[in-house]
Amino acid sequence: MRSKATLILLSIGLLLTLSASPFVTAQGSQEATPELMTRIMMMPPDAEVTGMHIDANGHFFVNAMHPDEANYKATVGVINGVDWNNLAETVPELDASSSENDIWHGIRTSHGAYQVILQSGDALSEGGIAGGIYAADDGNQLLVSKKPDYNAFVPLNDDGSRGYLYTAWEDRPAGISQVEIEWDSASS
Repeated sequence: MRSKATLILLSIGLLLTLSASPFVTAQGSQEATPELMTRIMMMPPDAEVTGMHIDANGHFFVNAMHPDEANYKATVGVINGVDWNNLAETVPELDASSSENDIWHGIRTSHGAYQVILQSGDALSEGGIAGGIYAADDGNQLLVSKKPDYNAFVPLNDDGSRGYLYTAWEDRPAGISQVEIEWDSASS
């Protein structure tokens, strides 16, 4: 009986010792945290930035999910004119006073030019609409998603100048759109 009481006291003592010392400690970093952040993009009101993907050629795909529906559509696009795999040490900052009204889709960038690829509700060449979620059994449209989430560019040739952009539309049920893209020297 006495050994059981001793065991309980030792267990309590061990638990108190362990609870007083941290199990994990953060390691210090030699790099200082930057004091400033550079604003490179602004989205329409209520929009969530999604789908950020930089492909092998430095194309930066980025979406605006569920923006203010009264004025904007959910948008899938790419920032052209910049190789995002080879950025300069510093990039220009977007002026905070820029207005979403400055541009029809509300997405402003400080570096390169944002090109809309498609928006929710746009007609697709093979039928259906961007963001359209369709029933598996009869093909009827269930809803139009305003939530373009993940992007993946799959090149169809060696230099990546042509390929498919797949976008996952986050909803219940969800969907995936496929758009064929061909880059030209004026847009990339």
